[in-house]
Amino acid sequence: MTVNYDLTETEKELKKILKQNVTKLLEMLSAADILHQQLNQKYFDLAHKVNLNDLSREKINIDDAYDKVRISVENLKSIWAVENYIKLNQLFSESYFEELNNIKKSIESLNKSMNNIVELHNGLLLKLDILSRNLHELAYFVNLLSDNETADDFAINAGNFRKASSSITNNTFENYSGIAGEIETVANQQNLIIEKSGMQAAAFFFESEYLLKFENDLLCSLRQDCKENISVASSMEKTWQFTGQYPNSLSLRQDCNSLRNLNQEYLDIKNNTLNIIADKNLSFPSDNAFLALAKNFNDNEIRKINNSYLDSLEKIRLENKTNPDIVKIAEAILPKNKTGIIELGYNQSINISLFLLSKLNSSGETQQLISKCQKLDEPAAKIADFDFKPVSANLTYNIISKIGTNLSDNPPICCIFSECRPCCRDDSCKNDPKTFPIIFLHGHSFAKDNSPEYSLDSFNKLQSKLQENGYLNAGIVSLYSKNEQMQKGIWGLSGKPVTVKASYYYDAFRKEDKYIVVPTKSENIDTYALRLRDLIDIVKERTSKPKVNIIAHSMGGLVARRYVQIFGDDNVDRIIMIATPNKGISGSISDYCSFIGENRECQDMQENSLFINKLNDPLKQPTKVRLYAIIGQGCQMKNGDGDGIVLTQNAKLTNSKLYFVNGTCSGLFGENLHTEILDIEKYPETYGIVTEILKE
Repeated sequence: MTVNYDLTETEKELKKILKQNVTKLLEMLSAADILHQQLNQKYFDLAHKVNLNDLSREKINIDDAYDKVRISVENLKSIWAVENYIKLNQLFSESYFEELNNIKKSIESLNKSMNNIVELHNGLLLKLDILSRNLHELAYFVNLLSDNETADDFAINAGNFRKASSSITNNTFENYSGIAGEIETVANQQNLIIEKSGMQAAAFFFESEYLLKFENDLLCSLRQDCKENISVASSMEKTWQFTGQYPNSLSLRQDCNSLRNLNQEYLDIKNNTLNIIADKNLSFPSDNAFLALAKNFNDNEIRKINNSYLDSLEKIRLENKTNPDIVKIAEAILPKNKTGIIELGYNQSINISLFLLSKLNSSGETQQLISKCQKLDEPAAKIADFDFKPVSANLTYNIISKIGTNLSDNPPICCIFSECRPCCRDDSCKNDPKTFPIIFLHGHSFAKDNSPEYSLDSFNKLQSKLQENGYLNAGIVSLYSKNEQMQKGIWGLSGKPVTVKASYYYDAFRKEDKYIVVPTKSENIDTYALRLRDLIDIVKERTSKPKVNIIAHSMGGLVARRYVQIFGDDNVDRIIMIATPNKGISGSISDYCSFIGENRECQDMQENSLFINKLNDPLKQPTKVRLYAIIGQGCQMKNGDGDGIVLTQNAKLTNSKLYFVNGTCSGLFGENLHTEILDIEKYPETYGIVTEILKE
């Protein structure tokens, strides 16, 4: 509606100033709207990947502050639309600019906090990735070393690793200090296993290096073409490098492959030697004396090699530059003492080396080690596959502001969120059920220590989606709202239905000139119904609507029904109950309720409790309020089908219209349909049912 009258010069000047101020305010609001939408999207995207629980309260405060200033500024625009500049001047406040600046700073602060959490999260993922690679490598050495105590320690640590990895990759841990402690424990346990098994593995590696060196040195001695020093220095150096890289198995695998390849290499050498013997038409004596001579010749070459090894080891000892543990390993594997060379008398025309090359085979020690190496190829203990890919905090979104910034000098209608329609000022508009405000009412808190705001988070997606479809998000209403000075009906000017989240976990008492509000959760449901009365009164006053609609989750549905039963059904049009235990809770859920939640609430919700019997008294059911029950099913519970918390049969209510959502559960304290049913991305049918009901 447009109010036309001639403006005085003073009013014209006032109009000019107000237009500048309100336009500037709308532009700031539009910019804040983009930042807020970006924040919401980023928060939602990251909340699936990292733990943002510690930021929940800050996010709620930003949402609440933004929603309140947004609806206030948009209503200033509605007052402009009816050309009531005097009233607009009374309501306009410079504090809006400060509030928007504070919101911007809060959004920037929360963004920084989210980035810090992502950095912390990625640091833990990187640590787990390193632990994972080490565990996979350690699994092979556990097989190789065949040490039962080490195997037991490894199995325990692998279990702890899987638990921590599952928690962080599935984002099911409670807080970062706790999960960081779990990961640190796994790391410490792993370090102890590495420390304990490291020297055993190093001994195995040195033996492989030593045998490779020995086989090659013997071969070149027989060929008389040795080019490298006959020394164990390189084997000891490589072993020291191995210990620094342990439990990396790459170098050991290379040695094992080289040892395996010796058999084929020796076969090729034998065949080539036999061809040479045949080409030269050589022959060797076959008597025992010659065979003994050939053996002594071969043994002499072995003695020379071993003596050279012991000389190099003694030199290394005297230099005192090599790690003592590596020296001990070499001492344990090399021959204990040097041995003398046997004098051989034989016809130099007989090429004993060629004879020995034609009979070439690797040593028995080498064959034993090759057999042990096969354990590296056996399937190691399954650690489990986890994706430790880092989370990106550099998320960008193409966001368009929903706030219109233009003020017409002759507007005929009210505009809100860039949509214009006749201002809601007459009774026909105010009494239209399609414009009645919606109160979101949370359920039972599953954690005694959580603040009430955590319970309100469950409606975020549903409230946000409704806003996209024309429902004005007015944030949170609590008994704190009694202290807020706000014009009666200010939320109803646009004609849009308003949605608010409300918590009955607060109580208020009057002190001097204001209300003091304190969180009090340990009450019975009747007490919560009394608090709901105050919340409904606040919403009705701010919207100038005769009734409200209630969308309640779980125990919130019982609170709403009890309110109607106590105070009558004149103030409520519809109650949409989602996963509400209308006939109480039973079984293991009943047993654990008071353990993890509030005892008085749990007593009221018990199946066949005095409260449940009173609530379902057929003579005390509402006649004006329309009741709807959205019921989760598909989770097998002890006493039948349900949503993981509430049995399907206990959610049904004879005087309500029933809807069913099929889903799944993963255990008593895991993900269950009872809580996930509000996640409209996982269960879009919930949103479809709600909107269908609201259109009736």
